[in-house]
Amino acid sequence: MQDNGPGFISSAPAWAQLVSGDGTYVKADPQNANAFFTSINFGNLFYVSASKQTPPLVTLTSPALLAPFEVLPPDSHLLQGLIGQARTLVEHGSVLLAGTIDPWLIGYDPLWPSNPCQGPQPPKTKSNPDLTCNPQVVQLTKLPSASPAINYIASVPGDPTTAYLSAGSVLYFLQDISFAKKNVKLTQIKGGPVNGTDLLGHLAVSFTQPRTLYLIKIGFLEGQKIFKTTNAGQSWINISGNLPNIPLNWITLDPLNPDFLYLATNAGVFVATDGGVVNEKWHSLGTGLPHVPVTQLTIVPGPNLMAATYGRNVWMLAEAYTSVGISIETGNDDARDNTELWVTITGERPFCLKPSNNANPDGVCNNNNGGSAPDWNNWTTSSQEFKLHTPSTLTGTDITITLIEHNGFAQADDNWDIQGIHVTGITAQNKATPLLEISNPRNSNNQNNCMARLKGAPNPSSVTYHLSASDPSGSNLSNPTFGRTPPGSCPQ
Repeated sequence: MQDNGPGFISSAPAWAQLVSGDGTYVKADPQNANAFFTSINFGNLFYVSASKQTPPLVTLTSPALLAPFEVLPPDSHLLQGLIGQARTLVEHGSVLLAGTIDPWLIGYDPLWPSNPCQGPQPPKTKSNPDLTCNPQVVQLTKLPSASPAINYIASVPGDPTTAYLSAGSVLYFLQDISFAKKNVKLTQIKGGPVNGTDLLGHLAVSFTQPRTLYLIKIGFLEGQKIFKTTNAGQSWINISGNLPNIPLNWITLDPLNPDFLYLATNAGVFVATDGGVVNEKWHSLGTGLPHVPVTQLTIVPGPNLMAATYGRNVWMLAEAYTSVGISIETGNDDARDNTELWVTITGERPFCLKPSNNANPDGVCNNNNGGSAPDWNNWTTSSQEFKLHTPSTLTGTDITITLIEHNGFAQADDNWDIQGIHVTGITAQNKATPLLEISNPRNSNNQNNCMARLKGAPNPSSVTYHLSASDPSGSNLSNPTFGRTPPGSCPQ
């Protein structure tokens, strides 16, 4: 919080101020769900838990307003240069990569007595293990004297000894990170979006491809918003695509869906689901956010996407589905060949429910002739799964089923009786949630066994049902036999 520092809440329903100043970054302690690390301006880092609030762990003397940092996963290579109890302390604690005007490595164990050391510490040797210091702190290297302060840090998943740093209009690649620091290598990346003029913003590294980096540019730069490299900055592609000319503030990748990219912008949250390509088609994600900039995004266990906004609190996206399963039960009449069922979900392109040569590989229907689309038999159940073009909660959406006829002339038996329909929302983690569960079971005389009869030419018809995770069957009880928009009498 500006001028009021970071705040926290423990058991009482009230927030407490940790320290005055400008609160900047907060990261959870991976070893304690009730604790976190936080920083304020001028390089001050703190550790806070329900039972312990430290004075500054360390003050990384700096004129920089921001003090970005990342909590690194455990890795024995990071511990090089530590011996004795100093190594034991860090092994059982947490390691942070922090940045001000230079990059620093910090090891801290909250179970040991805190004893912050002022200023840079001497190298650890057998004769000088520096046992009293908690945290252990080393300055990894010095950035060039003309370099701006570090704005953002992105460690490489799976290899915490490497990281990318953005500082003003400069991009760095940091290698061989450890407390020994003697082999630390700092490389300046140039070319592509890194032109030495445009300010660089947030950046993120792929969870599965360590040389794939996404980089945001700051400000209003038409068509020059976000870039991707797959070779650690040797070459870049522009994946700004159809993004409006608004500031981008943050990029978050989905660890369980590596091709899902989420952008925090001054006009809400945008998503791409293909890993980022030239002429990318970004889509606005979710509804209900206040009309203020979204400053940060993170994915928390669940998984759920959380968004921090400018002055309007933190918001969480309800569980989003990446695909839908659709099951249709036919009655005692079916459509003949050269017809198919088109299913349209609010905001999506139509899916071809009836198998035909009219569907793209993703199931989306074309408008060309249905050709030799096969017939369905009576009393058939067909189940298919379709990937949603945009992840969605499907809250407040409808599903419409339409009989499409391609033969161009009417036939008396061109109709389709729907006996039941079942729709399931499926998350990226294959968690399935029923959204529609309605049917009119077939009786012993094959009567009263359909909910809707869809007609073909010359008066094609459709039927619409509401999707609801909270009440997949009751949501359509206004007309339990025929649904909300029956196309006519059924059965005939």
